[in-house]
Amino acid sequence: MNFFRRNDSGLVEQLRRKAEQEGISEKYPPVSFEVIELCEKFFGFKLPQLLRAVYSGVANGGIGPGDQLVGLSDGKRSPFDSKYYALDVIGVYDCFINYRLGWDELDDYGEMLWQWPLGLLPICDWGNHVISVVDCKSRDPRVILLDYSSSTTNYRKAYRRKESGAFQFPGVPLREWLKAWLDNSDTRICVPSNWTERPPQRNIEIPGRPIVQVRRNDRGLTTD
Repeated sequence: MNFFRRNDSGLVEQLRRKAEQEGISEKYPPVSFEVIELCEKFFGFKLPQLLRAVYSGVANGGIGPGDQLVGLSDGKRSPFDSKYYALDVIGVYDCFINYRLGWDELDDYGEMLWQWPLGLLPICDWGNHVISVVDCKSRDPRVILLDYSSSTTNYRKAYRRKESGAFQFPGVPLREWLKAWLDNSDTRICVPSNWTERPPQRNIEIPGRPIVQVRRNDRGLTTD
């Protein structure tokens, strides 16, 4: 379990003020705790307390380094171009954890090489198969850059063994990642070295269940 530090409330307030001043909170309104809890039920783990506070009290994406924080459910969309699943956090995680990239290489034992780490949440997409992920099961969540362009890498093992290459360890504490947006230092510590303005979108046709979204029906909130 990770904890909400006393000074995090001050950070969230600063983020909220900047998001309101720049019209981000209006464009991507914060989500309710009800939506967050439903998303957590779908993920099978809790979000870091600070990330919860951002999504519920600041904006549903659109802040952070490069203004790239992806919305939890709907909200700010990932630049990944797909007609097969939702371009929010819950849709991208569903794609990664349930083998929806269409990469089906097997190892010598007949098991899928593509294995996504449980609890590792994609929160920022820079394009060209480079994303920022946060470990939601860590006591001190860090945001780590990842190049997932290889279809023959077992990312679950690579992350567990802290293998450099695809992952750029040690990453940046989530608090520092968010603070960098406040003082415009994000391009120095939190973004890919070759990123300039906006990366090109990718078009990949992905088989499988189309879209995972949180929606309200007669029985309350649900995911599709």
